[in-house]
Amino acid sequence: KDPVHGEHVNSKEATHHIGVQLPIGRENDTKVLVEMLSSNDFCCKTEKGGASIISIVGKGGIGKMTLANMVFNEVEQQFVERRWWVCLSERPNHKDLVRQILREVCKSYGENTDCSLTDLCTQLLNELSKEKILLVLEDVWEIKWWEEEIGEH
Repeated sequence: KDPVHGEHVNSKEATHHIGVQLPIGRENDTKVLVEMLSSNDFCCKTEKGGASIISIVGKGGIGKMTLANMVFNEVEQQFVERRWWVCLSERPNHKDLVRQILREVCKSYGENTDCSLTDLCTQLLNELSKEKILLVLEDVWEIKWWEEEIGEH
């Protein structure tokens, strides 16, 4: 029974909230990342013309995704509808990954199966360069190919 109202509580619904606490010790990390995202100096194009990237790296289970989620929620009003969260497989097919991101960020994206990876990256960069955005890529294991492909443009 619910101790306040004397009603039965659905155990499936109740367990969803058991043990949910705000992470301890992440306030400063969150603040630093939010400030970086808010800075016009940081969120500009890089020397090669690509997008600025903030990486959260570390061993499994230390709270990288939790930190990213805290920042993602904190900047909701700043980015409004220009923020996306894309979950990746451990070793994604590069073309499929860029298509997945395009589907998220570009409402008018039409599936063109004949496009090369370079064409898809160019299309993605055109979309991303329109205005400041936040794109979280969850579970990125390899970034070198991305830097090389995007860096060419």
